[in-house]
Amino acid sequence: MLHRILPVFINIEYEGGKMKKVKIAYWVTIFVLLLLLFVQNQEFFMQKVSLSWNIISIAALANLEWKWFLDYKIPEVSMIIYFFAYFLAGVALTFIYCFFGQIKHRRTISFLNRTCKSHLAKISSLENELDTLKGGSGKSEKATIDISKKSTDADKKLAKKK
Repeated sequence: MLHRILPVFINIEYEGGKMKKVKIAYWVTIFVLLLLLFVQNQEFFMQKVSLSWNIISIAALANLEWKWFLDYKIPEVSMIIYFFAYFLAGVALTFIYCFFGQIKHRRTISFLNRTCKSHLAKISSLENELDTLKGGSGKSEKATIDISKKSTDADKKLAKKK
């Protein structure tokens, strides 16, 4: 563990450079702050609390046969268990939210890729039609489009000369 924390304090490149150091420093700081919070409030976190709800005070619900549900009391549990349970619930909700967002982004990307392919197919068909209209000369220049590469100034000058 020390070999992972040590590069934070000295200037040594470690598995990906400075961002790796920042990430380690960030998580160590978060861990230390949470540990400090727990140690300083240990009495609060270790006290046992029982949660209960009482809906019987509502007049319309007081005469129902569900008294076990309307007046329920959870057994005594330490506060740290409640904090841990709510933390895990937050993590689960965040995961679900991000999961559906990722599905939405994948759909958008696949739609854009299909659109790009259809546009490239249309360009190809128009180029073929242009070649046939030119009379099918032996020197037909076809334009190729490389969407993965950005054009540089030298490419632009070369295109202007042609």
